[in-house]
Amino acid sequence: MIFNLLTLGLVALIAYMWSIKGFFSSFLHMLCVFVAGAVAFGLWEPVSILLLTSAPQKGMLASLAGNAWGIGLAVPFAIVLLITRVAMDKIAPANVQQTTLTDYIGGGACGAVSGIITMGILVIALGSIRFSDSTMGMGYRPISYTTDRAIGGGSLVYSDRLLVPVDKITGKLYSHLSLAAFSAPEPLAKWHPDPSIEGPAARITYGEGNAKNFLKPGEITLKGMYIVGSPDGNTPTSQILTDAFSTTPQKYVNVHGETVGQGKLLGVKFELSANAKESTGQHMIAPGQLRLVVQPVDLSGNWTGEPSQIVFPVALISQADGAEATSWGRWRFEAEGVFVSSVGGGSSAMMAAEFVVPPNSRPLALYVKNLRVPLGPITEETQRFAAPGMRDAQIRAGTILESIKLEQLDRSKAARVRDEDISSRGGLGGVVTISATLGREAFQSSQKRELVLDDKKMIVSGHGAFTPAEVSRSRDISRELKVDRFAVPDGTVMVQIDVAPKSVASLLGPVGSIADQSDPFYIIDTSGTPYQAVGYIYKDRDRYDIHYFPGNPLRGMIDLRDVPGLTAVRDDQELRLLFLVSRGVEMQAFAIGSNVVFELEKPRKIEDR
Repeated sequence: MIFNLLTLGLVALIAYMWSIKGFFSSFLHMLCVFVAGAVAFGLWEPVSILLLTSAPQKGMLASLAGNAWGIGLAVPFAIVLLITRVAMDKIAPANVQQTTLTDYIGGGACGAVSGIITMGILVIALGSIRFSDSTMGMGYRPISYTTDRAIGGGSLVYSDRLLVPVDKITGKLYSHLSLAAFSAPEPLAKWHPDPSIEGPAARITYGEGNAKNFLKPGEITLKGMYIVGSPDGNTPTSQILTDAFSTTPQKYVNVHGETVGQGKLLGVKFELSANAKESTGQHMIAPGQLRLVVQPVDLSGNWTGEPSQIVFPVALISQADGAEATSWGRWRFEAEGVFVSSVGGGSSAMMAAEFVVPPNSRPLALYVKNLRVPLGPITEETQRFAAPGMRDAQIRAGTILESIKLEQLDRSKAARVRDEDISSRGGLGGVVTISATLGREAFQSSQKRELVLDDKKMIVSGHGAFTPAEVSRSRDISRELKVDRFAVPDGTVMVQIDVAPKSVASLLGPVGSIADQSDPFYIIDTSGTPYQAVGYIYKDRDRYDIHYFPGNPLRGMIDLRDVPGLTAVRDDQELRLLFLVSRGVEMQAFAIGSNVVFELEKPRKIEDR
């Protein structure tokens, strides 16, 4: 209430002061304010970045960094307004005589416009100053959390409005003008569609806003992106806002408080340097300090000419255990006061922020504590997870934020696999088979054991133990009852690797024989993305086992404990590892732990068509 009254009073005071100076003088001042505001918003980002880079880490001027975004807007406005006022007084030193009524009404109207813009810029600037909420807030919070989880609790939405919403009016005015009268190649509406909430959102931190609200250039490095759901953005949000770590789907509303029916989940990976730490020695991130700017596009992918939109995150992925480098967790932003901090004493911190990108829009940039990180276009090479379970599998495997380069692995024992050793047939092929079928085997749906089947009689997950006789009479089973393939998420392809005793990839080979029990099995594509085994098929003269859990990958040989020990003496043992690989990527190697079992002579594009 205090802030409301103060803002309203100052706007009224400015309007009154210029009403008594006359319409012409007030009109000239309004033009100066318009120009000063346009220049201030144009210089806002470069001046703020200059202040950030100039601010020392310690000493009296260290606080300059925390106030850089406020100073970077207010000071250019004041300087340009002073210069234009002096110039205007030189150009038009005398007033134009009007009737008293015209001077009061016209002067008051122009003064009110000048007051709204002046106070709007002042409020936006103050929102970016590093004050605690108790010091500066004075009851005004333009953005806050929703509290009802049933409709999207923890989402950041517009909340308070001033009696005269000077900050919103000013921000929207110059955002519109940047596409019209003050148009520019890189308009304000593209990168800062609503300046009024940027500073206040970044100040929603632990300690009532006392935490760092800034990053300096060089303190964050973009590490890549990934997509969960359809790249076209038409996946229902109820399907992409789930994970294997919570039993209930997450609810979400956008900044306007509206539900988003469909879209795609965009994950942006980044690394924070040691200088980005808080005074506590940890990296700390709040949801308001992460925002994605997306641009509306038409069906051809071209910009529609409308302002961009701000999207706040739904979750953050970060290291969960400081003692284990491959331990990662996914933290939902579905309640007020959820702040994510780094663990352990590492100098840097890898994280991934996830955003719901609405249909017909493309991501432009990630802002972390107001520092812009431009994003490249989403291409065929962008990592894709057709379903959340595939992402969750990599979180559990500890590979979600990492890429694996063959040069960093031990390749001294690696074999070479020729293209003719790769099969895409339904039956057993060579060392590598690109297929989601069981091969020559099948069983009746009534004999599914603990396996979960979908309505098409495909295996969704589970473990089933059979006798060879139960799966060998494939031709005798009617099509309506036959189960002979796995269900794979959209956008993925199943790859099966033969690791039986006689295979070049055998677990009894040079790599498998020395592998640790907890060394995971990986397929590695040309971009360095690892895909961990999600199951296996084992067969010998006495048993036939199917093990398939897409959301819970194998941890290594420790999860093959139900499989009889492989031995070169027997000639009846067959074992195939099952992998789910993103469609369209190029496979280049198979590894166990940090050792490469085999490399393909030339990368093979994984397709199932």
